[in-house]
Amino acid sequence: MGKAIDGKKLTNFAKRKDGNGDEQDKNGKGSKSADLGKAKTAAELLPGVVSRVENEDIDERAREVADGFDPGEDAQPFEVQDSDLWNEAVKEVEPEGEGETKYSEPWLVTAMLYQALGGEFSGKADDDAEAEEDEGGEEQDQ
Repeated sequence: MGKAIDGKKLTNFAKRKDGNGDEQDKNGKGSKSADLGKAKTAAELLPGVVSRVENEDIDERAREVADGFDPGEDAQPFEVQDSDLWNEAVKEVEPEGEGETKYSEPWLVTAMLYQALGGEFSGKADDDAEAEEDEGGEEQDQ
């Protein structure tokens, strides 16, 4: 049996940290929570993104970015914060290759996949910026 320290009983199941910082017992089994946080790949996320686009469950910021993007002029939209994630989304969707005929809006699918991978766009949607300007104006009038 374990020893008692300050009234608390210690067990023989000493916990240690694995290389990822997750706790493991003496048998090397990690906690269940470690499995819940695994990131999905672009290939795993793509079907859900395509379904959202088909069902018109579209993120408005992704719509703005996709609509304002000219792939003939730029390598990526200027709003993209993480080039590696953007390139991963482009590689999976192939908006200028197979994806151009496969998806009704390939750049929108790319932008939403980028977001699903954890990518963020800089700046604010026009509606958000206008709303803040309106709020600021009202406060000044008071």
